Amino acid sequence: MTESYSSVQKAEKVRCRPEDAGRFLLYNPRTDQLHLLDERGKRIFDLCDGRPIDDVVRESCALFEGDSSQANWQQVIDFLCSLKKRDLVVMR
Repeated sequence: MTESYSSVQKAEKVRCRPEDAGRFLLYNPRTDQLHLLDERGKRIFDLCDGRPIDDVVRESCALFEGDSSQANWQQVIDFLCSLKKRDLVVMR
């Protein structure tokens, strides 16, 4: 994944609003779909501002696990891929 893409940013016009119990609702007007994220997912999504993917993964691991073990690294990569599949982020 990080070999194919170098950076990640939020997709254009995706909107976010807080919901109850630490959840966040993302709306993608391009696909007319809603997506629910927990606080961890929202914090990772917020890091997607055009910075390098490796930096997003490293910072995400530090936020929640305190280390960049291979298992934690893979969980963040998988989450970023799921955001990409739902057209919520763009990878370049």
